[in-house]
Amino acid sequence: MRGNASPKGDEFTGVPVGGAGVGSGLPLRGRRLGRQFLPWLICAFCLAWPAWAQVELNTATQSELESLPGIGPAKAQAIIEYRRVHGPFKRVEDLERVKGIGPATVARLKPHVTVVVERRRASKP
Repeated sequence: MRGNASPKGDEFTGVPVGGAGVGSGLPLRGRRLGRQFLPWLICAFCLAWPAWAQVELNTATQSELESLPGIGPAKAQAIIEYRRVHGPFKRVEDLERVKGIGPATVARLKPHVTVVVERRRASKP
C-alpha cells in the first residue's frame, strides 16, 4: 500500500473500490441509499401483488372470494355452492345466476375476476 490510501479503498485514490468512482453516475451516499431502498421497494411490490392479481372464479377458495369488493362470507359460500351444483362458470356474467349477486355487483367485480374454461379433449376411437 502506498501513500495515504485506505486499506479498503483504491491504492492510488483512496476511493472505495466499487464506490462512487468515475462513471458510477451516483455519489457514494446515493449508492448507499439505493442499496437500502431497493429491498423495501421489492417487499412493497410483493405485498401489493395480490391486489393486482385476478381471482379465477372456477378455482377460488372461500377466502379468495371474500377478498373481492362486496363479497362477504355468505356470497362467497353462495358462489362456491353454485359452482358445486351447476359446474364451472363459462363467463364472468354467469355470476348473475348466483343468489344475491346482481348486475351491479358483477360490474364491480369484472376488473377483479376471470374465468378460465377448460377445453375437453376429444376422445379418440
